[in-house]
Amino acid sequence: MAAIAAGDADKLNVLTKKNYRSQAVWFLNAFWDGVLADDNNKNKIYEYTQLMTKLDPKGKDGNELDEFKAHQFLEKTEGALTVAQMRKELKEIDIDFNKHVALTEFLIFNFKVDVHALVIAPQTSDAEASRNVQAAQVEVDKAMAQANVAKEAADAAASAHAAAVEAEEAAKKALADLEAEQKAFDDKCAKFEETGNNMELGIVKRNRAKQELAQLKASDPMPLQRAKITQSAAVRKVAKARKKAETTANAAKEEHAKAEESFKNAEENLAVLTKQCKGAGQGTMWYMKRELAEAKKYMTPKQLKKSDEELLKMMA
Repeated sequence: MAAIAAGDADKLNVLTKKNYRSQAVWFLNAFWDGVLADDNNKNKIYEYTQLMTKLDPKGKDGNELDEFKAHQFLEKTEGALTVAQMRKELKEIDIDFNKHVALTEFLIFNFKVDVHALVIAPQTSDAEASRNVQAAQVEVDKAMAQANVAKEAADAAASAHAAAVEAEEAAKKALADLEAEQKAFDDKCAKFEETGNNMELGIVKRNRAKQELAQLKASDPMPLQRAKITQSAAVRKVAKARKKAETTANAAKEEHAKAEESFKNAEENLAVLTKQCKGAGQGTMWYMKRELAEAKKYMTPKQLKKSDEELLKMMA
């Protein structure tokens, strides 16, 4: 790789200290109409950014990977490489030779772009555009935050629904056990009663049967008592689980509605801004749109959607 001018090296050093997202947005803005005219390359940058963020212990606050994590990154992006190949590539990528690889360093290496063009690239077309982009970012951040709230609420609703279903199954089993114990009790009573009323038997045997019947009716057998207690507790648990499931389901729907409204506002703002903004800043808006699209995929878990009908039936 050709030597970098001192002034450009300083600017590059500042750029590589930014977090992964900021580095990605800068690169998108710089080469929007160049190597990134191909949408596949734009999407690759988003994927590279997400992967580095995932590999970095600092997460979204990170800016560069150590040698070990960089090896993992290369394995996942460029396929299986030998140790020698990896070391060679890492040496080429690590522009500032600090044994760490920033996203920007990898992008320069991967797309073979001019460092000078990158570091001097304008990020917005003018001051007003910059303010508009910042305002749009605020709306996107709100939508993303609300998406997290909606997802947490949906997860809680799905968990409550599962607990309610489990309580229903436990109640069914408790009822079946109770019915079985009651039948055994009734059958025993019937047998004593039949014996006590059988005039073909002797008086002693009949009286003994009547006494045993009286004792049996006076005090329920222990298994039947336990079955009644278990079944009663199971019924109370079902009522409690149903109430929680209903409450969390309603809360999830409310949070989901709020999230949808937040997404609508953010997307409308970006649509207007995209029409108004020419030249620099396109990468910033594209990245925000991509973030919104990804967040919407996971805003409401499929599990909750799948269980909605079951939950409504159960609460009927």
